[in-house]
Amino acid sequence: MQDKENEVEFPKNQAYNNEKVQQIALTDGLGVIFRNAGYETLYSGKTHLYGTKDVSEYGFKINNTDPYDGPAKYAEQILPTIGRNKPFFLFLSFVNPHDICYKAGMDKRYPDNLPEANVRETERILAWQKTLSSEEYKKQIPPGASNPQPITGEHPDMVSMDIFPRSWNNDQIDLYNWMYHRLTESVDAQVGRVLTALKNAGLEENTIVVFTSDHGDMNGSHGLILKNVLFEEAQRVPFIFVGKGIKSNVADNKTPNCNGLDFIPTICDLAGVKYSKMLPGISLKPYLTGEGKTPTRKYFVTEDYYGFQITD
Repeated sequence: MQDKENEVEFPKNQAYNNEKVQQIALTDGLGVIFRNAGYETLYSGKTHLYGTKDVSEYGFKINNTDPYDGPAKYAEQILPTIGRNKPFFLFLSFVNPHDICYKAGMDKRYPDNLPEANVRETERILAWQKTLSSEEYKKQIPPGASNPQPITGEHPDMVSMDIFPRSWNNDQIDLYNWMYHRLTESVDAQVGRVLTALKNAGLEENTIVVFTSDHGDMNGSHGLILKNVLFEEAQRVPFIFVGKGIKSNVADNKTPNCNGLDFIPTICDLAGVKYSKMLPGISLKPYLTGEGKTPTRKYFVTEDYYGFQITD
């Protein structure tokens, strides 16, 4: 007997070609929505967007495409003069800790077959590692994954065979783990520069800050690294909101949410900006502020090359 209440209908598989995505971006892209609402929409850093690297198609004006120090430098430059005559939406796209995909210098493409920009941070940190004594280095290595074994019934098609660290020795695993955290510290410092510039510009009390990411990293869980699987470790990412009216020092680990779906409804709702209700996702404002009726969501469905996932 079927349980109708908990029945799951999988979405129809749709081919989103570049033309269709760009048509959506022209009307419902994040920058377009805020630009049409009278905001100055600015972008700096990594432009790894779907179908294009031209952020103007999404409604933004770009300045400084360097995805390392570029966004922090641009924020320090623009924040003292921005927001005087009209509200602003500033999108800062930092690359790291994405450089861990070069496997802490173990990737066969490193360094000769990668662009210089994708090599320099890895080289900087590897050079720093060589200056540490053995004892100093070991103290900086965080504990490894607590679940390194493959899942029961793992199917080969579920994972990309070129990302297995199962043949690595302990030294290689330690270096990867150490490097991942150093890259995270690097971007932490850059974000800190942005927040300091925001405060020094007197904009801290009237600005909503959101920190999120596109994916996580397996970092040794189930004997895997990188992002290419439908496992929690690769999908759990920061989704942090700070601003006037938003509850502080709260970690909500119970509300099913997806930053890719829920970001636009939430940030628009917080800013009082209209957006198309045809977009997927829900506004998380009631959860963030404690005001209003919280939406109901039993689950959402995620899809990648290898299958579907239901998250509840």
